[in-house]
Amino acid sequence: MAQLLRDTTNISGVYQIKNLVNGKVYVGSSVNVDRRWNKHIQRLRSGKHENSYLLNSWRKYGETNFEFSLLEETDINKCVKEEQKWMDKLLACDRNKGYNLYPSARSPLGHKYSDEVIEERKLRYKQNGHPWLGRKHSIETKKKMRAAKLGIPKSEEHKKNLSISRQGIKLSLSHKEAISKAIKTENNPNSKLTWEQVRNIRWLFNNEGASRSKLAREYSVGWTTVNRIVKNLSWKEAK
Repeated sequence: MAQLLRDTTNISGVYQIKNLVNGKVYVGSSVNVDRRWNKHIQRLRSGKHENSYLLNSWRKYGETNFEFSLLEETDINKCVKEEQKWMDKLLACDRNKGYNLYPSARSPLGHKYSDEVIEERKLRYKQNGHPWLGRKHSIETKKKMRAAKLGIPKSEEHKKNLSISRQGIKLSLSHKEAISKAIKTENNPNSKLTWEQVRNIRWLFNNEGASRSKLAREYSVGWTTVNRIVKNLSWKEAK
């Protein structure tokens, strides 16, 4: 079976899954590394892992050629920041070096799935149900995950990579108008939220199953405000 280099029970931090044949790595972070490792193993063995690139490599080289190790133990509120640091350091998003699909830690923004992947997921969810169907994190876990994501500065290397990726991109008039509207939303003196909080609301709703009522209470806004945010009727992301 895949190697686990040390006991990570009740440890929060940054970890890597390394292919011992080609040296490629997947970098991630968690408030409970041991639990996350077990989840990776379960999904890779069942062929249901959300990272198709890592999954295909797992199938090709076999479980015994993968190693799981802790890169850095850290406080829960620094997990994502340190994950980004290690992703940049190990070039985890470089297809010749790693398996990470997104340049930003825990962010699928800007990533487009192929039609084949989309259809495969539709079929899988239809047959087996969505992996998060009926599952809910505890309030304590949600608070820890929220704390880990808030106020995370980007590394200089990350900023440089983002800048390079955007060079030469021309924005349409509608795109510029959307950006202008989004900026006005946050700068509105009557607004109780920031873009960071809005994105966190959407992430908790879509990925953690948080209800509109709980999000409204946590962010001290109305149920209708949260409903409009999660339905993208307000605070619309520029596309």
